Amino acid sequence: MGLYLPSGFLNQQWIYEQAQRIGAAFIVEVGGRQVGKTYGTLQLMLKKRTPFILMRRTKDEMKFISNGAINPFLALGETDISCKTESEYTGGIFRDDERIGMLLSLNTVAKIRGFYGGIYTDLVYDEFIPESHVYKIKNEGDAFLNAHVTISGNRELEGKPPLLTWLLSNSNNIASPILQALNLTDKIENMIMRGQEFSAMPERGVIVILPKSEQILQKRQQNALVKAAGTQSKFYQMAYENKFAYNDPEHVGIKPLTNYKPLFSVTGRLTAYQRKGKREIYVGQYKKGAKEYADSARGIRQLMLMYPELKVLYTTGCCYFQNMALKQLYIDLLKL
Repeated sequence: MGLYLPSGFLNQQWIYEQAQRIGAAFIVEVGGRQVGKTYGTLQLMLKKRTPFILMRRTKDEMKFISNGAINPFLALGETDISCKTESEYTGGIFRDDERIGMLLSLNTVAKIRGFYGGIYTDLVYDEFIPESHVYKIKNEGDAFLNAHVTISGNRELEGKPPLLTWLLSNSNNIASPILQALNLTDKIENMIMRGQEFSAMPERGVIVILPKSEQILQKRQQNALVKAAGTQSKFYQMAYENKFAYNDPEHVGIKPLTNYKPLFSVTGRLTAYQRKGKREIYVGQYKKGAKEYADSARGIRQLMLMYPELKVLYTTGCCYFQNMALKQLYIDLLKL
């Protein structure tokens, strides 16, 4: 049957089987809205009948889905499944009175130590890429990695399978801190350029899926919102064509460094090069060898004091970038 069901929605059972086949511990699904990412995964969790964690970014999001009327399982027709807030920090997922899962938020679990998650087989992190208007979590990529370590504990040392982590989101921003922390931005950009929807990386234990589902796309083109907003809108491109429409691809592309010299680096994040004899900057992956500035508020202030012309160079179109993720990172760091 493959990646899609006859209905056009994602076939999460098949995806799970591929993960088992190659020993993947991470399944990353970034795609158009309403193609079965969240609900298909939640259906699979209920079918597996093993304890799982449903995680959102913030406590407010966690509490929101704990509301009886907003319970995401209602859309599956599972009226015996409920989500309840149990404390300021956690919630529970229940089938009647049986506890089958936990609700967590990233900004909570990232601060907690000593949390035991050994009984859980799956972590479903829904909407892991934030929309542009929502609250940003400081050092979000590191926060996720620390949360994952906390939840996983010593399970693999105890001979248990790795925590199977499902990262689900719409294609809001390819410069997602979590995609960067997992070193997946280049992979995703390459998949986009090739029109590739599925990629398995056994050597890394990762599966990446960028679903388009032409069948669902054709149906969505007839709905009222699409007719009103139009198929050329950024929202449509993000929600239904699975394009990172809010990332500007202008001045993005790989350049040979023959005519460039290292100018500065933001430690661990990026290196900027200046074209010899010209007012032009090219931003690439981090490499040692240039003047280093710390990846901190103070470090960026020092960088801007030393190179006050950086904002002017960007606004006048004299900055080029190796990929879209680095462009967005540059914009965010320098607050352009």
